[in-house]
Parts: sequence; structure tokens; C-alpha cells
Amino acid sequence: MAAHHASLDDYALKVNNLTKKRGEYDEKLRKLTIVAAELDVYRAMATPDIIELLRNVNKDLQKFEHVNKKAIDQFATFQDQLQDLDQEGVQLTRSREAIEHFIQEVDAKKEHLLADVLHKVDEHFQDIFKELVRDGSARLTMVNTVDEDIDSLRASASKKRSAPAPDLASGVKGVKIEVSFTGQTKSFLTMSQLSGGQKTVVALALIFAMQRLEPAPFYLFDEVDAALDTQYRVRVAKLIQKDAQNGVQMILTTFRPEIIETADSCYRVTMRNRVSQIDSVDLAQAKEVVDQQAAIEGLE
Repeated sequence: MAAHHASLDDYALKVNNLTKKRGEYDEKLRKLTIVAAELDVYRAMATPDIIELLRNVNKDLQKFEHVNKKAIDQFATFQDQLQDLDQEGVQLTRSREAIEHFIQEVDAKKEHLLADVLHKVDEHFQDIFKELVRDGSARLTMVNTVDEDIDSLRASASKKRSAPAPDLASGVKGVKIEVSFTGQTKSFLTMSQLSGGQKTVVALALIFAMQRLEPAPFYLFDEVDAALDTQYRVRVAKLIQKDAQNGVQMILTTFRPEIIETADSCYRVTMRNRVSQIDSVDLAQAKEVVDQQAAIEGLE
């Protein structure tokens, strides 16, 4: 009796295994995609022929064992990643275009602002230079390239001067100063062609031109009149006195009498025991110090 039960258990196990395999084979059959026209061909074949054909097909498939079976899944994953990268690329392109557009706007505003500032400074520069140099003429012009020769620069400056405001081109390298101390507009000189005193006059005119555009609380000048002739020292003193009336404080060191005569307050700086000492003095005492220095330098 026990032997029969053991045999029944064996048969039941075999049936279960066969049922499981049948289910697996049915699942594989459902996955097979057979064209309807070919289905009739396989139905007409004998079972041994179909088995033999299946064996040959499986034998051929073994040649492709090295093929990556996860390629389809990986392709789908990479395709999703590619779509994400494409979207990021589109966003980056839009961001770059927005930044480039913003840069262009800033450059345009910068060029307009620089051109406007140069035009205003040029107007003040011309007026102040005429105050310092009788019948003098001066101008500020844009320099487009560093290696331009003087003649081409002058021609370019002449053309720009006729316009209401300088045109700031994309190749601007700096600003050129040209002056005429004789009043002849066709004989402008560059800074390298001027003497030391003339350069001082031009520098002061440019400083005061910028000061009138954007005033500072105070200015400190150290013997700016040392290299000037008497006529220029007088005009510089008047210019400083004029601008000082607009609430700007001017502090100057000098050994010349012209500026002292227009100063509101005078101070004398002396050295005692290697220590500087500053004393407030009146106009007469200040002139005495200047006269003593003039005698030492042999200016009298």
C-alpha cells in the first residue's frame, strides 16, 4: 500500500512538472509573432519536421549568444536620457540668447553713455581752455585704432567734430587731446608736441572740465603753477577762484604770488627738528615767504 502511495506521489510530481513546462511553452508560443501567411505553412508540416526546424533555428540562434540581450532596455534608457539632454540644451540655448541680448543692451547703453560723457567733457574742456589760453582752441576726439598715423587721426577728429556728439565705434581704443595755442584750427598739436608748461595748461583744463561735469568735494594741487608763465599763472588763479565759488574746496601748494593773491586763507609749512609745522599766516606773510623763495631760486 505504501508503495502505491509513493508511486502516486511520483506521478503527481511529474504531472506538475509537465504542466509547468506546458505553461512555459504556451507563454513562449504567445510571444512568437508569426505572419498569417506562414501559419498555414507550419500547420501543413509534420510534427517531426517542425521539431527539426526548431532545432536548426535554436542552433542558429546560438551563434548570437554574444549579442547584448539588454540592448533594447538600454536603448530605451539612453533614449530617455537623450530627450532630457535635448531639453536641457534648448534651455541653455535660450539662456545664452537671453544673456547675449542683455550684453548687447548693456554695451549699447555703455557706448551711448560714454559718448554723451565725452561730448559734455569736451564742451567744458573747450570753454576752460579758452579761459586759460587767449584765442586758444582744443578738442577731445575718439581714437579708433592704436596704430593710426597722425594725419588720419586728425582727419577723423575733424569729421567727428562736426557732429553734435562723438560717435563711439566698437573699435575705440581711447581719447585723443588736440590743442592749438595760436588759435589756428588747422594746426592742432598733440600732447607729445607740447612743452612742459603747455602740458600743464592742458592737464588743468581737462581736470577742471571733468570737475564741472562731476564735482568732487575738494581738490589738492601740488605746485601746478611751477612750470607756467606769469600770464598762465594769473589765468589759472582766476579759474581756481571762479570754481571755488561753487562750493568746491581748493587746496594748493605754491611758491608763486598769483594764486596767493586770490586765496581765502594762507598757511606756511616749516620744518623744525625734523617735524613739519603748519601755521596760519596773513597775505603779507605769505608773500614774504614767496619772495624769499624767489630770491633763493633767482627768479627776481
